[in-house]
Amino acid sequence: MSYVRRYEEYTVNKRAVHFGAGSIGRGFLGQIYCESGYETIFIDVERSVVDALNERNAYPLYEVSDAGTRKLFMERMHAVDGNDMEAAAVALAASDIASTAVGLRALPHIAPIIATAVEKRFRRYDAPPMNIIICENIKGGERYLRSLVASHLSKTDQVLLEKYVGFVEASIGRMVPVMTEEQRAEDPLSVYVEPYCELPVDAHGFRGVIPELVHLQPTTHFEAYVERKLFVHNLTHAATAYVGYHRGYRYIYEAIRDPEVHALVE
Repeated sequence: MSYVRRYEEYTVNKRAVHFGAGSIGRGFLGQIYCESGYETIFIDVERSVVDALNERNAYPLYEVSDAGTRKLFMERMHAVDGNDMEAAAVALAASDIASTAVGLRALPHIAPIIATAVEKRFRRYDAPPMNIIICENIKGGERYLRSLVASHLSKTDQVLLEKYVGFVEASIGRMVPVMTEEQRAEDPLSVYVEPYCELPVDAHGFRGVIPELVHLQPTTHFEAYVERKLFVHNLTHAATAYVGYHRGYRYIYEAIRDPEVHALVE
């Protein structure tokens, strides 16, 4: 059974809706929303994950570093089956903030849900602007997702989309490694992350008031943050991988422990 509530029932607490209950969703956005005092509703098509979130309303998050592992519990969690487009649109229409981390190929599939939510929110209710943070590896994500959503709307609703819906580009500032089979078997909802947690976003993308979220870093120089990540984070990892491969290592952590590799990429 899908997790469905009336619009009025969504208005009691601050609520966040996130498309994608995967590693970035649970391991990054879910923590941000939880620590900011939001009820979080994930929209996902993986039925086992949806059912587990609705049954438990929480999941464990492990912050792993050289100093050890810290176990946290992300609470006030729910989920909607993404195949139930009406239920998903109802949840999104009543959100205070929304975000996506579904991958480029899935964006066309969530666009109709967003379009229906726009119709519900701005045709029937006196609602504030809607903002959707785009946590995808795509350049020009704001223009791309906006165009996808607009293609499902009438000319009149396209005007509402432009005026009241913000598509906010983001640069993911956290690594969420792939879990082992043993970790998944122990708890399929658990997620392992690094302690570092930053979410730079393009301040120009918002409509209305920028929400107060922990770790959110609105900036008017968003491209600089993207380039910083590419040259400091991605380039360092790539260099470590290339040099490590030639020295016979399989994993990044093995390569970076080599003093010569460490000195080269530091």
